[in-house]
Amino acid sequence: MYRIRAQIKLYGSANPRTIRSGYRPDFKVIQEMFAGGTMEFPDRESLSQGDEAEVEIRFFDKRSVGGSLSVGTNFTIWETDCVGKGTVIEIIDWT
Repeated sequence: MYRIRAQIKLYGSANPRTIRSGYRPDFKVIQEMFAGGTMEFPDRESLSQGDEAEVEIRFFDKRSVGGSLSVGTNFTIWETDCVGKGTVIEIIDWT
């Protein structure tokens, strides 16, 4: 399992919405590649656009983020457009 803890910020939008724990966006860690994963919110049920939170992310495939993840690594959160940004604050499990 490939899990990290990260501090994220969701961008505001003209069409505000709420996302729930279990949210499955794409993450752009390496410039040319997107990585699929699941975002869990350990201390809340949901986030709204504009919110900042500490989250846990589980990546589906370690190869899609390469060896590029370490504490302090920045990444972006995507759907059809970029919806937020984050910074790795802890590597939980990288086996």
